[in-house]
Amino acid sequence: MIESLGPDQLADMVSGALPASVHTLVVGVGSIPAPLINVPGQAPLVDQGKWRHVARLSWPNPVAIARAAALRGLTTFVLVAPGVSGTDGPVVASDHINLSGSNPLTGPNQDRFGVRFPDMTEPYDPKLRALLGDIGPEVVVAGLTDEATPQDLVAVEGLGAQAAVGGAVVHGILAARHAGLRCALVVAPAGKEDAVLQAVAHALEAAGQG
Repeated sequence: MIESLGPDQLADMVSGALPASVHTLVVGVGSIPAPLINVPGQAPLVDQGKWRHVARLSWPNPVAIARAAALRGLTTFVLVAPGVSGTDGPVVASDHINLSGSNPLTGPNQDRFGVRFPDMTEPYDPKLRALLGDIGPEVVVAGLTDEATPQDLVAVEGLGAQAAVGGAVVHGILAARHAGLRCALVVAPAGKEDAVLQAVAHALEAAGQG
């Protein structure tokens, strides 16, 4: 049986409405908002909604989703986001460069989530990256503003990044790591987000990480 939760029910994650067996959140940034899908048992909770730091979208931002997941007691946060890379298939982030111009941890520390300066020497969990090895090669990802220009992409390549996503995606990872969640990020070619999302969820479930 599959239970669906709409975006307005994200508060249920905080209140503990989800089954205790769910401990992995796989978030897919797609072009069409869709409900949260919870597969009971050991399968991941899959959110196929689109959220960005853009006012015209009604979905919560990824920082809110990451923190709701942490308050709910989940331990693993996996993002699948559309982006650009040098390949025509998905890639797995080994590290990132935050070039968005902002950081969700700016300002007074929210102690209920984590320490003032969280350890970011390894933002992407090595074990999760290994489990996702068949999804695509590992790359360094740059988080850009939504107004990035072609020359921005040229610049990030010079900095060592092989892929780029919206800055909101990187913000979600920063918030999740601040809250102590294990993280992974998969960058999908535009238009292939849903297929990559399902492949990631199945890979984690098969490995017993759901």
